[in-house]
Amino acid sequence: TNIRRCLVRHIRFMLLGSFRASSFMGFRNYLRYGSFEKFGIPWGWKDPRNTFTLPLWLDIFPDARVIHIYRHGIDVAHSLRRRQEKSLNALEKGVLSRRLIYLLKPLKQNFLRTVRCCSLNQGLLLWEQYEQEARTNVRRLGDRAVQVKYEDFLYNPYEHLESLASFCGLKVNQSKFEKLSMQVDRTRAYAYKRSAELRAFAYSSADILKGQGY
Repeated sequence: TNIRRCLVRHIRFMLLGSFRASSFMGFRNYLRYGSFEKFGIPWGWKDPRNTFTLPLWLDIFPDARVIHIYRHGIDVAHSLRRRQEKSLNALEKGVLSRRLIYLLKPLKQNFLRTVRCCSLNQGLLLWEQYEQEARTNVRRLGDRAVQVKYEDFLYNPYEHLESLASFCGLKVNQSKFEKLSMQVDRTRAYAYKRSAELRAFAYSSADILKGQGY
């Protein structure tokens, strides 16, 4: 559609092909390559929003490899809630300490855009929406996409790192895999089980979790 073409043009020339790209690729690499499409080394990025913006990125990078990492919904909902509570606390303190400034310069309109995630239930529903879209993307892309269960990765990082490197066409020596594997915190798998509140929420949300493979 016309809107999609306009967005792709904007991303390609105004973001990826301009000086703004240096914030990701670094100033030296920007001077050397000039844009992401000429970037001479393997690179990638992680952003959950890619789940819904993926068609735009594939228009720009048609040969991209896509990795979908999914995690237990209760842990995701809890993480979203903690992040939102932290943001709201910081906002409250900021408003009080800078109230004279905000009389002249109002807060941005989107400063509470993720207030939905203050609720565990809403956070879980948001996770479900993302998972459904992500799995649709993976099915559509076939062998150009792969799914990785977060908890499985934590339990066996070496094997997954080796597999993902092969999927992306990267050559990495075994010592590097071993070093990275040692840095993985396996206690983060199913972290919700250590909380009575979250265990109860998981029990009451069993149907939603089961629908996404948990």
